[in-house]
Amino acid sequence: MAVKYTEEQLNSADKSFLIQLLLQQQEQLEAITKELHASNEKMVLC
Repeated sequence: MAVKYTEEQLNSADKSFLIQLLLQQQEQLEAITKELHASNEKMVLC
């Protein structure tokens, strides 16, 4: 399960940590989007 940060934790985090966190989120979003499109294609074919 993904870690959920509070606003206070994010406000006190350093810039490099926030950049890494954002890059990870972008990768996860891209992977989930690809999975969703693949599932949608399968549903259309059925």
